[in-house]
Amino acid sequence: MVRALAVFASLVMAASAATADDAHVSRLPPGQIRIAAVEQRSLAPASPGAPWSLAIDAVVGVTSRLSLGLSHSALALGRARGGGGWCRQSDAHVCAASYAGGYLDARWAAPGLPGIDLLARLGVDGVAPWKPVVRLGAAVGRRAGRWWWGGQAEVAIALGNRARGNGDAVVAPLWGGRELGRVAVWMQSGLRGPIDDFDEAFEIPVLIGASTHVGAAVVGARAGFAQLLGPQNSANLRAGEVWLAWTR
Repeated sequence: MVRALAVFASLVMAASAATADDAHVSRLPPGQIRIAAVEQRSLAPASPGAPWSLAIDAVVGVTSRLSLGLSHSALALGRARGGGGWCRQSDAHVCAASYAGGYLDARWAAPGLPGIDLLARLGVDGVAPWKPVVRLGAAVGRRAGRWWWGGQAEVAIALGNRARGNGDAVVAPLWGGRELGRVAVWMQSGLRGPIDDFDEAFEIPVLIGASTHVGAAVVGARAGFAQLLGPQNSANLRAGEVWLAWTR
């Protein structure tokens, strides 16, 4: 556990959070609203294209320093796969319930720390059984011309049903990309794993994504390997999303 927390702390200090809204849900100016519909699918060799879930993400800028949101998709939750929302049973997996979980988010500018956002989430990672979780973390971002890079580090703390698979975890995605006019391209990696036995179970994903702006809308896609590297690495665990987002 100590080593996992050390990894989390180092990522908070050294990583950056992508400033491109196409890659993740970020803090917005006051009064601005962003809503995204995300179609999540398995790309595993045994079930290529099989539906996983349909997720709705939203964020609204409340003040110049605070945004509130609703996160369901793997994209918004910093995962490579396993997002929440409306579960769609298929050859890829069996739905334990119609609702696969989601989070209420709050993001605010860290006082006295320019460029750093603090993040708190409260929600469930599933309802059969109920898996309540609070996630606390931070994000920072950097940009150099059309290039941007970043990351986000969170500790997820289980609030119940630990004996039924709900556990503490570290979630720390990393992004790096480039804007090409109306098109943005990026690569995502990072790590994710349980705090207990972290050394034996952490996952390192590798994904690529792209999006394009059409007026106030964004159409995007992301695909890759959920745990290409790590102690239990597998090239067969693949996932992807396509999404339509709207901002006003």
